[in-house]
Order: sequence, then structure tokens, then C-alpha cells
Amino acid sequence: MDGNPGEIDLSRYNVAQWATLNGYIAVPADAVQPTLSYSYKLELLSGDNMYVRIQTQGSNTWTTIRSYNYYNNHSEYVREEIDLSAYAGQAVRVRFDQRNGSGNGSRLWVVDDFQVGEPPLASYGYPYSNDFETSVADWNTQGVWSVSTDHNAWTSQSGFLHLDGNPGEIDLSRYNVAQWATLNGYITIPVGAAQPTLSYSYKLGLLSGDNMYVRIQTQGSNSWTTIRSYNAYNNHSEYVREEIDLSAYAGQAIRVRFDQRNGSGSGSRLWVVDDFQVSEPPVASYTYPYSNDFEVAASDWNTQGAWAVTTDHNGWTSQSGVRHLDGNAGEVDLSRYNVAQWATLNGYIPIPVDAIQPTLSYGYQLELLSGDNMYVRVQEQGDNTWITVRSYNLNDNAVGYVLEQVDLSAYAGKAVRIRFDQRNGSGSGTRLWVIDDLQVGG
Repeated sequence: MDGNPGEIDLSRYNVAQWATLNGYIAVPADAVQPTLSYSYKLELLSGDNMYVRIQTQGSNTWTTIRSYNYYNNHSEYVREEIDLSAYAGQAVRVRFDQRNGSGNGSRLWVVDDFQVGEPPLASYGYPYSNDFETSVADWNTQGVWSVSTDHNAWTSQSGFLHLDGNPGEIDLSRYNVAQWATLNGYITIPVGAAQPTLSYSYKLGLLSGDNMYVRIQTQGSNSWTTIRSYNAYNNHSEYVREEIDLSAYAGQAIRVRFDQRNGSGSGSRLWVVDDFQVSEPPVASYTYPYSNDFEVAASDWNTQGAWAVTTDHNGWTSQSGVRHLDGNAGEVDLSRYNVAQWATLNGYIPIPVDAIQPTLSYGYQLELLSGDNMYVRVQEQGDNTWITVRSYNLNDNAVGYVLEQVDLSAYAGKAVRIRFDQRNGSGSGTRLWVIDDLQVGG
């Protein structure tokens, strides 16, 4: 279906420029996942607005259920899905309505493979992995999203391709409707799955007012649930690894969406994703006893948000050598930096069942403000739960390095990994939390 078969100048073509279904479709009252879906391509100009509208039998009112403008342009076909759960038990028809602005030029809006029914989606096996090198078709990219090759800072972690939230490096100011990349099918997580985890690597460069979301949908429901969100506080110029617990979805089939909602600030944004997996967490294994002075084994740690392994800078200094684990590598104002601000050991350390006095020890310096809370957490292999084994607030501030020792006797016979997690309050100012000479041993 073609919004401009004559390829003419559509300037001000904005009255009764529509395509309307000639009859009504009765959506059953017990429909499981009623969905309007279609494939489309779009090339609009500033000032153009396209609408998808719905009408119920017995009413002359047309309700807008999706709108597009030039922020949604896409030169290749992408798949749209619109939830019709609110219309279960009613008869509906659909209209595609174009309202073109005053700009001179043809427009492109073509629609194909129109369906009202259960979403026509694929099924993928568990565990699932995608490095975007060969399974590009598994993803439906709308708006500016695409699977692309490297360009400037928008690079792949492995191979040559990645999922890219701005392949054209354009100004994404107010790109906030239908700017997403969605898995084209469902992954069934077994009931007995041990430690099911969504994991991926990402880089992020956002502006104030931007909000990025990772969402999940279960088969049989059109609802999308947010399982991770990011803003400018989570910026990271190098790839870091994200892990999200999916234990609550064991026994269900799920799919994933990356959804960007950019604010009004002018500028390109960076959000690239690579090496996507739904599986047990793909982590390493380290030997006991374990030690790390952050001089040569920095890659053992995954640092998110403001964390990094750095050299000395002002008050953020090492206890030994020239490198340390640093909670504020950029010396920025950490007010409200409290989501995914952590440094996590990339693998598990098996503590022998007969270990004598197993202990987590490290040196640290600390300068916090009122309302800040820092946590040291432990995770057992086979369980996605993180247990707090030590916490700090401003009463624990220490200008010089002090030694911390945390008893791990309760974890004898288990494999564990460590996370340092900062939850900063609303007070303005930098914070100091640096860690060096970490050991897990007797």
C-alpha cells in the first residue's frame, strides 16, 4: 500500500489523504495477544505527521494508536506492532492517515503485510546468543536503530557488526517515539534454568534528559516491562558488560527491546550493544586464593557508570603501584549517581570447603556525603541474588588507606564473585571511594 504512487510533490497534502479498511474485524473477547502488525518504510520531511487510527463499530470516532514524523524515517522495511488488547470483544477497522507539511518534495510511506491477530513472531532456543555478525534478521530496528559496522566512536566489541542507536551520527534531539530495537521472536526459558541472565556489552554517551530503557515482554502479553534504565549518569566510553537477572521469567517465553527516549538537548547520542545473550552468565573462573592489585589484571573487573581502573589523580590515589579501582575516575559531581554504579568481578572464585578463615580483604579510602550509601556484595554461582556483606556511609570516611576484612566462612564450598556498588544521595559534590590490593584467601 503506497502513500505516493505517483511520486509527486506532496506539499500540503493533508486533508483526506488516507487509506481505510472497508470493513470491521471482530477481535475475540478472549484473544490472547491481539496485535495490529505491518511492515513499513518511511521518509518524511519536517512538519509531516502520519497517523495510524482505529475506529470501533458503532462509533464514528477515530482514535490515534500510532503516529510518525521524520524522526521515524527508515529507508528499509521494519515491522510495527501495536497492542489491541483494549479492543478485545469489539469490532475495529484501521486507517492510515497522512498529514503532510509545507515542505516541497515527495514523501515515502509504504505499508505491506498487514495483520490483525497474534503477533507473527519467531521462536528461538535457550540459551540464545547474538553477536550481530550472522543473525541480524533476529532484530527489528525502528527509527534510527540499525545493525551497523564501525564508525567513529560507534564501534563493535567483537567482529564487525553491532546494534547501533545512531548509525547516521545525527542530532537525536527529541527522538523519543518508536526509537527501538526489538527481538523478532520469543526465547523460552526452561523452568529449571539455573541463573538465567540477560547479558550484553554496551557503550553509552547520553545527554541530560535522555532516558534509555531495556524492556521485556512475555509471550501472551502485549505489555513491556522495564528491567533496566540508563541516563547520563551511566555514560561509559568503553564497552562494559551488563547482566540482568531473568529468574522471575523461568518457565516463560520472553523477548527483549532496547528503547531510547532522547530529551531536548542538541547532539548525537551513543548507545551501541554487542554480544547479546540470554543464558547463564558467561563469566570466568578464578583460582583460590585470588589477589588483584589492579596493575596487570584490570580486565578481571567490569566497571559500570563512574567506575574505572585508573592511575593516580588528585586525592584518588593507589595504595601500591600506580593503578587502583576508582569510583569516580572523572572527578565529576556524583549527585544521584545511584543506578548501575558498580564494579563487578567478571568471574567466580571457588572457596574450598575446608578453607581456613576465608576472607575478602582490600585497602580503601572513603569520602562520602550525607545520604550516600556504599555496598560490598557477594553473589554465589547458580544464584542471581547479590548479598550485602559490608556497607559504608559518611561515618566510615577515611582519608588515608585502611584495611577492610570481610569474613567469607559462610561461603566455604561455594564459588563467589564480588561487587562494589555505590548509591549516592542528592548532595552536590565529588565522592571518593578507591580500592586497592584486593584478596580473597585465608
